[in-house]
Amino acid sequence: MTTVPCALKDYGCSHSVVRVEMAEHYLSKEHQDAVINAACALSSKNHQNNNGDTIARFEEIYEKIDIAAGEIQMLQGDACRLNAELLHVQGSLKPVIRDVSSLKLSIEEQNAFLDAMKSKQEILTQDLASRTQKVEDMQYISYDGTIVWKITNVAEKMGKALFTIPLIFIRNVILLEKTWETIFDN
Repeated sequence: MTTVPCALKDYGCSHSVVRVEMAEHYLSKEHQDAVINAACALSSKNHQNNNGDTIARFEEIYEKIDIAAGEIQMLQGDACRLNAELLHVQGSLKPVIRDVSSLKLSIEEQNAFLDAMKSKQEILTQDLASRTQKVEDMQYISYDGTIVWKITNVAEKMGKALFTIPLIFIRNVILLEKTWETIFDN
C-alpha cells in the first residue's frame, strides 16, 4: 500500500497516510491543528500580501480539501460495500455452520449405534459358538452306554504325527491309520 503525504504538510501535519486510513487521519488532533495553522497563516498573509495571492492560496487549499472530501466519500462507500459483503458472507455461513453441527451430531449418533451393534454382534457370535458346541456335543451323547468319540481332521493330525515321531514307528502309524479308516468307514 502506498502512502501519501497530508495536504497540510506545510502547516505542521507531517504524517504520510495510506489512502484507506485517510478519513481517520483527518479526524486526528495533529491534522486539526494543521488546519488551524493553515487558517492562521492565510489570515496573516492576507494582511501582508495582496488579495490575489491570498485568493489563489485559498483556491489551492479549497481544491485539496475538495479532493480529500471526495476521497473520504469514496472510502465511506468502500466501507459500506465491505460491510454489506461481510453481512452477506456471515448470512451464508450460518446455514453451513448449522449443517456442520448437525452432521457432527449425526456422525456421533451413528458411531454410538455402530459401537452398540458391534458389542451385540460379539455377544451373538459367542452365543452362537456356545450353542454350536452344545449341538455338536449332543450328537455324540450315548443313550445305550457306549462312548462315542469324534475325532476331527484325522488325516491332518496323522500327517502332523508322522513328522513328529521317529522313523521306527512310521510303519505302526500307517497300520493304525488303516485301522482307524476301517473303523470309521463302517
